[in-house]
Amino acid sequence: MLFQIIYWIIIGLILFGILIFGVSFTQSLINKVPYLPSRKKNVQIMLDQITPSKNSKIYDLGCGDGKILFQIESKFGIPGIGYELSLLPYLISKLKTLLLKYKTKIYFQNLFNANLNNADYIFIYLTPSIIQKVSNKILKECKLNTVIISNTFKVPNLKLIKTIAGTNSTKIYVYKK
Repeated sequence: MLFQIIYWIIIGLILFGILIFGVSFTQSLINKVPYLPSRKKNVQIMLDQITPSKNSKIYDLGCGDGKILFQIESKFGIPGIGYELSLLPYLISKLKTLLLKYKTKIYFQNLFNANLNNADYIFIYLTPSIIQKVSNKILKECKLNTVIISNTFKVPNLKLIKTIAGTNSTKIYVYKK
């Protein structure tokens, strides 16, 4: 009897995992943004580009598992705000938030519904087709001197401040509105 209960729990967990993975994979295809976590070295390079105050508003658009926001909260003591549409990374970020007691807020929401009016720093690691739309959103909503840090891909229409070599020939781009 106990063996059967354990067996069905394991089968249920496996099926649940397959379901979550399938939903996340399908969402990635629909949204044209695959889940590609930033490399640890690139995260460190990106964090070295900011000097936030305690009142800074920090966003990660397409935050995945929340790695950058959690690093920011650990390093600077500032909780950030993230938006993620892929279910599996979102669930991982929420689990980290609960277990590690982060104050960072992660929303299962389309980044284009986010209000960026008070953003001081914005981190992005998105595909070029999405970045074009994000660039337009930043130009419309963000205040002057908002710093935008992009992993790997250039952001059109913004003032490039510097380009930094990342891992495996990637680049980190730092912009200001």
